[in-house]
Amino acid sequence: MDTANDKAVLRKQMRAIRKAIEPGRRAKLETELETRLLSLSAMRHVKCIAAYCPAGSETRFVTNLDKLFELEQGPTVAFPIVQSQTSMSFYRFEIHDDRTILANPTQPVPDIDAGRLIEPSQIDLMLVPGIAFNERGHRLGQGGGYYDRYLPLMREDCMLIGVAFDEQIVDAVPCDANDMSVDYIITPTRLITAY
Repeated sequence: MDTANDKAVLRKQMRAIRKAIEPGRRAKLETELETRLLSLSAMRHVKCIAAYCPAGSETRFVTNLDKLFELEQGPTVAFPIVQSQTSMSFYRFEIHDDRTILANPTQPVPDIDAGRLIEPSQIDLMLVPGIAFNERGHRLGQGGGYYDRYLPLMREDCMLIGVAFDEQIVDAVPCDANDMSVDYIITPTRLITAY
């Protein structure tokens, strides 16, 4: 089996499927996803949420990222910043911070305030992007390996939640020893517990 080729083929197929979702339907699905996500008990109790700023046709899990900061418990909200072609870390942002540096997630940002660094051990819940997931929690990312290198650093009790449209749930995801899985996948219609 040629795992790299299988991944490339699936990435191409899933990107096309994601891009083909009609804008009105996409908005409805993303609103349903937001409702499902924000109603999770864990979202109302965690102290530190690691999220991401959706790019391109990635699924928007909230209509406005400010909603994460406005959760009742006032969690710390962190976003990934790429330091190099192989290194990513999460940094704390405040609700009124300029988040334009998050618009291009693969663009290295070497000069971010080190005082904002969030250690992996501080994160209670992470929203994980992906191009495709299966019900076992296997995920296919963009291909840079950033999350596959970062996720092994997380605490065992950190909730890893993949975010996807239902169309992104597939029977099989090609994976190798370095590919990391998630514990749950949330879609507009369900919360899947990986098995």
